[in-house]
Amino acid sequence: MVFVNVGEGEGVLTVNDYPFGFGFGSPSKSGFGLGIPFNFKIVGYAATCSSTDSNRSVSFTIEHYNTSGVKTLGVDEVITLGSANVYNSNINNSYAPGNICLKIQSTNNLVGIDARYRVALYFQSSD
Repeated sequence: MVFVNVGEGEGVLTVNDYPFGFGFGSPSKSGFGLGIPFNFKIVGYAATCSSTDSNRSVSFTIEHYNTSGVKTLGVDEVITLGSANVYNSNINNSYAPGNICLKIQSTNNLVGIDARYRVALYFQSSD
């Protein structure tokens, strides 16, 4: 079975920030994101944006932190969102219990303060 969780952020995004909230609007930070209590895989994502920035480009990194708050190295997935929405169901990264965080890796031509971003992450239990 696959389940989904949605992270939302808004405004002008800043590199190395964690602007996405996974419920009730509280933004994430390094090691504090979407907590998942079992072994799992990320099997897909959908990234969408509502913005007046016509030539925007932003890259997000999906980061994993174990239950001790230590970042897992070498398995970051990068989502690049240009002027069109992005959909990918061809990933299969496995993780232990912990937190998934979305970090801004790069930005270009982001000026719209009313921009809204939504990233849906699709997970599957490995237990």
